[in-house]
Amino acid sequence: MFERYREIIPDFGNFLRAVRNFDLVSIRVNTLKAKPSEVMERLRDFGLERVKWYSHALVITKNKEKIAKTLDNVLGYVHIQRLESMIPALVLRPKKHELVLDLCAAPGSKTTQMAQMMKNTGRIVANDVSEKRLRALFSNLERLGVINTTVTKYDGREFPLSVKFDKVLVDVPCSGEGRNFREKPIALSKKLCRKQLKLLHRGIDLAREGGEIVYSTCTLSPIENELVVSKIIEAREDVKLERIRLRGIDFVSGTEKWLGLKFSAEVKKCARFYPHLSGTGGFFVAKFRKI
Repeated sequence: MFERYREIIPDFGNFLRAVRNFDLVSIRVNTLKAKPSEVMERLRDFGLERVKWYSHALVITKNKEKIAKTLDNVLGYVHIQRLESMIPALVLRPKKHELVLDLCAAPGSKTTQMAQMMKNTGRIVANDVSEKRLRALFSNLERLGVINTTVTKYDGREFPLSVKFDKVLVDVPCSGEGRNFREKPIALSKKLCRKQLKLLHRGIDLAREGGEIVYSTCTLSPIENELVVSKIIEAREDVKLERIRLRGIDFVSGTEKWLGLKFSAEVKKCARFYPHLSGTGGFFVAKFRKI
């Protein structure tokens, strides 16, 4: 399993062991409604552990299957969210009063995280093309008390260009190898790569000059990660790649080659997250600045 990634994943044996044993459940404290200390007191029977790289993240060590039924979750004091899913917003760092676009937003974990980072100020446009997923997005916005977000329904590749945004999150549909730890056919990655590339191009078009764009996936495949980033670097002169900087969490740089494919040396500025290093699911993040 995952043998084709042996050359790019450090300490590959430990990676495989971590994959086999990975059952981490985590929550994000919704600071629009609660404080971490209050949540930890009320949910003390769940053996909550703080996450050193994000003060609003907590790992559940006991009674994992019961957290969804707690009053804290139902009332929106906490949100069940995978740790790696919290990374893109921390990299994008939306600020109070900014105009932010979440191009592939549903079901809204990252949108609602950004809303609390912005203290419900400014404006987030949360877009998704799926009617079913949009229903989940509306539900999460209401439950978590988010009031600074407008929801739109467009194919992200054709999102209107009438407004320019300070920050754009392009968390694309992907093969999900890093989420469910099931290796997917390379053919699927190639198909998804074309869609991901168009979404990222559109995200860049929608950013203002000086604006920031974060591209992320929950897959291990370089075809959906470094290849997409390399094609953007090759095709566009209006963006530059910035190095990922996050304190307190271990990750590795993007890979420059894989199975005979070679990518731009710039991809070393991207970040790869693995369960045996970062304690998260598999994840990839790249950050661009519009110039």
